[in-house]
Amino acid sequence: MRVSQILEKAESDLLVYLLSLTGQPRTVKSSLQRLCELLEQNVLIREPTRFRSTVLGLLWHADVLVRRWASKAITLLGLGTATSVNVLYTCLGSEENFENRAWLISAIGKLAGQSNVRKVCEDAKIDYLKEYELAARLFSDQKFEGLGSKFIDIEADTNHALLWLSLSEGYEKAPENVAHPSFDNVEVVRQLNLHPDPKVAEYSVWSLWQHPTRSAKDLFVEEQMYSTQPPGVRRWIYRLHAKHPEELLQRTDFLQSFYQDGSRDAREGLALGLRDVQLWKAQNDMIRWFTNEEDEVISHLLYEHMARNSLGEERFEDLVVSKYQEEANDGPFRNRMLAAASGTPLLNRLRIIDLDESTSKLKSDLGGIQPQLFSTEGTTTMVNVYGNVGNLSLGDQKIKADKLIQDFSTSGISGDTISEILRAAEDKLNKAECGSLAEEINQFAESPNQETAVSLKDRLTKLAGTVTAGGKAAAAIDKFLEVVKGIAG
Repeated sequence: MRVSQILEKAESDLLVYLLSLTGQPRTVKSSLQRLCELLEQNVLIREPTRFRSTVLGLLWHADVLVRRWASKAITLLGLGTATSVNVLYTCLGSEENFENRAWLISAIGKLAGQSNVRKVCEDAKIDYLKEYELAARLFSDQKFEGLGSKFIDIEADTNHALLWLSLSEGYEKAPENVAHPSFDNVEVVRQLNLHPDPKVAEYSVWSLWQHPTRSAKDLFVEEQMYSTQPPGVRRWIYRLHAKHPEELLQRTDFLQSFYQDGSRDAREGLALGLRDVQLWKAQNDMIRWFTNEEDEVISHLLYEHMARNSLGEERFEDLVVSKYQEEANDGPFRNRMLAAASGTPLLNRLRIIDLDESTSKLKSDLGGIQPQLFSTEGTTTMVNVYGNVGNLSLGDQKIKADKLIQDFSTSGISGDTISEILRAAEDKLNKAECGSLAEEINQFAESPNQETAVSLKDRLTKLAGTVTAGGKAAAAIDKFLEVVKGIAG
């Protein structure tokens, strides 16, 4: 599980960018899946409006799987105050895929508070299916009428109904004994592990992975039968084992056979399962897997695992740093690694690489001229960052800098940003504190080291508590704090 409960800005920006891509449904689908995964881990989204507007647009995407995951994502994000639930009814009426319709009904059940599924279908002018009853309950807090024993008949109902039985059981939302009068739902779902339809079997294994108390011990598939299962089933068998890494490590033959699987989909499942977990004493296996892995998507997942687990593992850190230096500054891969390295010393090392490259670029652009970040003439201070100039009166306080080391523009920091911070400081602090803060900002610009960053973080956090929430000063301080925290760790 993630250490931080707030979605890191780097990953937030990366997800919004990937979701906005056109003509690349696989990338968009994977990004939606990641967003849903984070939301289900109760990771806080600081700016959900950006995601809502993008995800709502994807409800009409040409790719059926993108639309399906967009339905789930908007259910977890919520519509927000500016959007009507009617947009979901409109999508439901125009959606031709019956599984996508089920996910839209799930969204309506949650966001519209609608518990009468037949009426939902009637209003949207679509046919009613019994599995929609399970779909509407998936995320809803509404009180529904009971469905009764054996509402889902595993021998007579469609495979789609069986899928939703597994989905409901995984989310602990299946009504008691909904598939059998005497057997618990989990016993029925376990037996679906060996269903002849690969998709039904896959969802049943997923259900065990999703359920908070289930483990690989609940699999109906015996160990010696793993290799004979369809790739999609193996994908979730591997993730289910990764759910309890301490048990997986007791069977090193499992880990080796899993990452040597010939199916890239199955290996991707294992990589996704291991991305956010600590797998101590298996570093050699992870290095061996990484060295032999040819699929780029899986390799990037392994880079994320190594970044998250870089503390005390020099080989992981060096591999991440080497690849990081090859990639574009502020590009998708770097943002991904910054998010993955959050909370580790590796984050500072990656930030310094960014700053060093920004310094070189800035010096090159300026032809070797080193302008001052702050220059003082009398009682008026000029803030100059990449041509953005703002006037600021600081009384008799002298603010100076011999050179500009950080290209603040690559971090979204402009002269106006710094001006707002210093204006707030002049208004809220005494003369000595204001001058001291300005000097410390200079020091940070000249040498963005951890010690200065820690001090600045504390001072700016304190200043933030004195300004009006939502105002220009608060926004400027928050923006600068993002940069400072990246160095402070």
